[in-house]
Amino acid sequence: MTTDLIEEHHFLVRAPSEDEARALVDRFLRTNNLVRYDSYRVSGIRTGKDLAGGEALVEMEKENMARMRGICARLAEEGFVSLDSCLGIRQGYISKLFHTLAHLVDGFFGIDSFFYNLIEDSHQVSAALLKQMRESPEVHWLLAVEARMVSGDTGKGFHLI
Repeated sequence: MTTDLIEEHHFLVRAPSEDEARALVDRFLRTNNLVRYDSYRVSGIRTGKDLAGGEALVEMEKENMARMRGICARLAEEGFVSLDSCLGIRQGYISKLFHTLAHLVDGFFGIDSFFYNLIEDSHQVSAALLKQMRESPEVHWLLAVEARMVSGDTGKGFHLI
């Protein structure tokens, strides 16, 4: 039996053309050490002109925050209510959730990343980058990517236990 896991990510990149923007995202996904997908495709692209106001990027940052809040809520259900609580976490599902949260807070791309800023290697966009985007929108791109992992004998991305 195989199961598909499909994730949506949005990557902010700086490149002189759409083709080069696609190549940056492709290279990142092919070489990323934390997440390996069986397949992925660009499902949408927005230009810097569409993003110069910053509202769309703020919404994407909010989605990342909502995902982190969801992880925090799940950790709280298990009794993780303070940093001291982490000392008592048993290795397993809950420790993996804590690890995922740490990656999101620290800016590492992961399966739970909705928005990722490849320019600054971050889940956020700095004020300086927003200024650069307003000054030269033609070299900034936001690519929506649909990525797929297949479990089971045919997939390499993840395995159900």
